[in-house]
Amino acid sequence: MIQPPDYGANFEQYDLPRLNFVLPEKYLIFVHNASWLSKIWPLASWQGLINKVVEHGYSVLLPSGNDEEHQRAQQIAAVNKRAHALPRLTLNEIAALTYRADGAMCSDTGLAHLAAVAGIPAQTIYGATDRDLIGTVGQYQHHIVSEMNCAPCYKRICPRPEAINGEPVCMDEISIETAWDRLKAILPAQ
Repeated sequence: MIQPPDYGANFEQYDLPRLNFVLPEKYLIFVHNASWLSKIWPLASWQGLINKVVEHGYSVLLPSGNDEEHQRAQQIAAVNKRAHALPRLTLNEIAALTYRADGAMCSDTGLAHLAAVAGIPAQTIYGATDRDLIGTVGQYQHHIVSEMNCAPCYKRICPRPEAINGEPVCMDEISIETAWDRLKAILPAQ
């Protein structure tokens, strides 16, 4: 059996950031952003998943790396007062928050790999990219992979004719229910 990597990271050394809200006792990190449009799960799906996790006692933190991502985080968080669009933070501050989270749901992006290094339970969603090639690796890392026959396509914008404004059809087919069922299966017992 292949052993998961020991990244040797010490996240305890990083201070938590000052936030404009009290950090919840139980929270999840939702990494909603990505550099490719084809890696982004729909906004309505993130919002639906927030409502599911809040029903089960979790709050949600949504990091972002630029103004566009922050606006998207605000749109996603607007669905529930227990969801928080984080201000722009340093990578060390995001690492401190991630390390203390109960788990994460991630797009295929760098912060998904941060969740792996932090050793927290995480589901990462793959459509346009190949999880076997670039997927997160770690003891608590799990993957939701699009079952569409065109995935992975390695395209930054969805080329399918039914794609609206290039938004990924393969990501749209991953349901809120599937995401929640897969995420709750790996979260710590409540």
